[in-house]
Amino acid sequence: MYEGRTKDNIAFISNIDMDCSGQANATLYIPDDKAKPITLRMDTNKDGKTDAWILDEDRDGKWDISYWDTDFRRKPTSSASIPTGSSSRRGSRSISRSPDLAGPRASRPAGR
Repeated sequence: MYEGRTKDNIAFISNIDMDCSGQANATLYIPDDKAKPITLRMDTNKDGKTDAWILDEDRDGKWDISYWDTDFRRKPTSSASIPTGSSSRRGSRSISRSPDLAGPRASRPAGR
């Protein structure tokens, strides 16, 4: 699994194999820009595409909100607030407008 800087050198990333499959299915993305959230992007259905985003919007080390692509069309269909950074889901709701979660792709720098 790769851990280091993004290709464009604007963030630190850590690719994670969450199910011991030998493939990265999650990426922790920590942008240098402190105004941008720390994001954990996950591929929950093993199709190689992100379908869950968990954000620490205020960068305090606690997750604030999550977005879920439940129909696997590459856009979030629901979201859930996460009270006090816990893992319990509260406030789950459908969303009418997709937030900008694309961001730079977490890719391995050339030559590594």
